[in-house]
Amino acid sequence: MGSTEVLGEVGVSTDADSDQAIARLRALSNLGTADVAAQWRSRAFGDSELSYQFNGESGFAIGGGAVKLGLRNPAESMVLVDLGKVRARPVEPELDDIPPATAAGPDTGVEAAGIAATSEAAPPPRVAEGGYRVTIDGRAQSYVGPGARVALGVQPLGEYVVGLKPEGAPQFDLDATQRSVTVYPGNVVRVRFEAQKVISLFGQVLDAAGRPLRAARVEAGADVALADDRGYFTITAPVDSDPVDPRARR
Repeated sequence: MGSTEVLGEVGVSTDADSDQAIARLRALSNLGTADVAAQWRSRAFGDSELSYQFNGESGFAIGGGAVKLGLRNPAESMVLVDLGKVRARPVEPELDDIPPATAAGPDTGVEAAGIAATSEAAPPPRVAEGGYRVTIDGRAQSYVGPGARVALGVQPLGEYVVGLKPEGAPQFDLDATQRSVTVYPGNVVRVRFEAQKVISLFGQVLDAAGRPLRAARVEAGADVALADDRGYFTITAPVDSDPVDPRARR
């Protein structure tokens, strides 16, 4: 159920003196664990009774100037993985200044084929952002999304390699280089990654006569793409990146 694991158990029994049934439910998440149990008993020569039991467990970790409230498995030593989300600066679209066909410039010989954005256009469908699976020494651990943090219990007096693996096709760019950490008894080590929101761009590069430009070079931030034989390209770019005038690249 999402990032929560749910385990259930049901049992019944009977003997000469009574009949009874029991049901247990255990939920485990990054915030902690919870157990709920219900038991029903009916005596052969008496009344029946129903009892309930609830138990919950959680914890917290402080390390490297960060606090993580709610832990699934508190341990003697912790690795605190913080996936910071780089905040994009606001970009105000100038809808009235976008013509139906946006030319890169009369002296460039290159034209960008596209459709004008209008204030009446329907908003694009919402797409799930996805996230990352934390790995310790190559073993998959808890899930973490951009802008969140997760604490993982480890054995003290050890050195571990912490990394991230994409899960759910996240639309983010980050330096996922694995980090080595050493933990000691009672130690909380903070490992920080930073994720920057990116968008996927699809387009076609045409010359002044409207013919596709084969193998045209397209740049967006640190990403570079080459157009195919029909001038089409796909590239990713940060949501707050500035457009580059092609005339400056001649």
